[in-house]
Amino acid sequence: MSIENFGLKKIFLIILLLIKLFITNIFGQEGMNYPNESWNTGSYGDPDKWYGSNDETLLKYNLISVSEVPGITGSGVLLQTFIKDHDTVKAYISNTKGNARKGQGGIPFKEKVVGMHGYYSYNLLEDDTARLLIVFKRNDTIISTTDFKIKGNGKQQSYAPFTFPISMSKVPDTLIIEASLKSYLSSPGRKEGSYIAFDSLYFIGIGKLIPIPNGNFEDWVLHRKN
Repeated sequence: MSIENFGLKKIFLIILLLIKLFITNIFGQEGMNYPNESWNTGSYGDPDKWYGSNDETLLKYNLISVSEVPGITGSGVLLQTFIKDHDTVKAYISNTKGNARKGQGGIPFKEKVVGMHGYYSYNLLEDDTARLLIVFKRNDTIISTTDFKIKGNGKQQSYAPFTFPISMSKVPDTLIIEASLKSYLSSPGRKEGSYIAFDSLYFIGIGKLIPIPNGNFEDWVLHRKN
């Protein structure tokens, strides 16, 4: 190996070490640095091309339930739940308006897929449940529904990859995606603060990867307080 190549390799290893230290600082033993529940700033963000629960939770509880956090690269999206006045605060994002489970709404999508891949980090308390709901339609009729659940009493401090299969017999023309996190008041005095963060979501096609619009959560829309 030449001196020049050895120097480049050494620099590359140093860069990798710095990246590792950076990730460790962000995703250490205490987890990510998530926002406080009360919203007292003049603005908040939602991921572009997604509809979220912030409008509802801010109006009713003055809480941010969806926020931008560090991702695998760039940004990820955080869903966080709270208990407020003996009520549970649900967090969600969807790529369309309407009831996802009933197949309302959707965006144009004409690819046959066999699975979804992405990254998540979470801390789910008691029986709290996070889920990814994927619905495909053709000619306004549901042809495929996949409900991927991540249930409570589990913790994944740093981002980890996940994959789940999707089955369909026809090529769809419409796609609906909803990610949600729900708390359940199963016992008095229960703890709050469940969260899940997602990043780099995409579909697995036949011999190829298929991107999801802003599935990497790099683009955010800023809203001002009224």
